Amino acid sequence: MQNMQMTGGFRLKVSAVVLALDALSGASVPGARVMIVGEAKLPERKNDGFFVFSNVERDEALIVAEAPGYFPASARVMLGSLSPLEPVLRLRLSPHAPPNGAALIIGRALDARGDVLPGACVRVREGRRLRLMADAKAGDGLLRIFTLAGEDLGGLGLLLETEEGQFPLQLLGREEEGYRLAFPLPVNAARASAKLWRVHQAYAGNDGRFGVALRVDEEQTVLIEPEHAESTQFVLTVGGIFDVGDIAPAAKVEDTLPRTKGNKKKKGR
Repeated sequence: MQNMQMTGGFRLKVSAVVLALDALSGASVPGARVMIVGEAKLPERKNDGFFVFSNVERDEALIVAEAPGYFPASARVMLGSLSPLEPVLRLRLSPHAPPNGAALIIGRALDARGDVLPGACVRVREGRRLRLMADAKAGDGLLRIFTLAGEDLGGLGLLLETEEGQFPLQLLGREEEGYRLAFPLPVNAARASAKLWRVHQAYAGNDGRFGVALRVDEEQTVLIEPEHAESTQFVLTVGGIFDVGDIAPAAKVEDTLPRTKGNKKKKGR
């Protein structure tokens, strides 16, 4: 995909291309809408499901996708770091009704007064870790990661932990040498010692509701990390819909998860 287009004699620079995908099936989501928060300019929708933003005059952007029957998804990207030949960001939307074998974690974001908080970002971190295939250096735009055959991590977030601290990352898509990052790597990451976790980033809708769907094939600890409130975690062993209740600053998430089959609540950080 070229990053320059000619329209009516004017040169358009492609700032970002967004593809809204079902978080579980990977299929393109029909009826999706995509926007850059705080940007009046809307994207051009192509017949193949891509949304193209052109001539966006900002370096960093929070891009949100929403669709009927799905919870919104978001990602924060540095537009200048997108690949000029393939500037595609994949956003994974979680369906309201997950299929068998999947879990849907839902909740509502509130502010300190108890009012709904539209636009709140909530990260859900999986407990299983990923591994690097090779050392990476600060400033790199690609990351080589071990994955299962046929697995595509494009559109997921990551949390990288090194001796220098923890750093959120955003994967755009898979390329021949690895996964393209939305931001250049902020620190060196040694293959032997760096730790990586999958992160799903939800975006609260106008009613404050958010949701994240993920596959459940073995017991794992899931950590809910709102940007505006305290974190909490629980052990997930079965599929189904789990409501973590209202999340507000200076308030712990209420334990509304069923206590059957090992859904054991752990103390939050």
